[in-house]
Formats: sequence, C-alpha cells, structure tokens
Amino acid sequence: MDKDLREKIALFRYGLISAMVNQKGTSRGEQELRIRQITSQSWKMPGGTRTSIARSTVLRWISIYQRSGGNIDSLQPQPRKDRGCSRCWTAKPKRPWSPCVGKCPR
Repeated sequence: MDKDLREKIALFRYGLISAMVNQKGTSRGEQELRIRQITSQSWKMPGGTRTSIARSTVLRWISIYQRSGGNIDSLQPQPRKDRGCSRCWTAKPKRPWSPCVGKCPR
C-alpha cells in the first residue's frame, strides 16, 4: 500500500470520527447516536469497495486517535506484522497436537 493511499484512508477515518473527538462536552448518548449513524451506512473506502464499518472499529479509531494526542497519521493502516510469511504450515508438526488437548494447566 503506497503512502498516498494510507494518507487518504487516515483522512477518511478522521472524517468519520472528527465530530466525536473535536467537540468537548459531547454526551455519551450523542456519541452513541453518531456511532449508530456511521455503522448503519455503507461507505466507499479509499482504494476499495463499498463496505460497512463496525461499532468496535469506530471505537478503536477514536481510541487510537486520542492516545496519539490527536495525530491524524495514527489513523493510517499499519502494515501486517507477518508480511511475507506463509499463513499455513508447509511441514508436518514434529508433535501432533491431539495428545495436548485437555492437558493445559488452569
């Protein structure tokens, strides 16, 4: 993903949450109403197709933005940590998992 697209996505995300993070004294009810409005619509994400956005995603974006001290760049999508790695095992595991089932300490 190129830098320009990442910036467009960050600005899109900020546009959705800006009313909730910039207005002081917004009640929890007003915030929940705005979140419901966001999650009830279908959105065209930059560089992608139309999609819906989950409540937990909106709350995560708000949290990320606030923890960053109001830095819009914090809303950019992060590269995958496993980029370039296989998602499946290519070799058979040395020990089968079945003997371990039910023996985990509690």
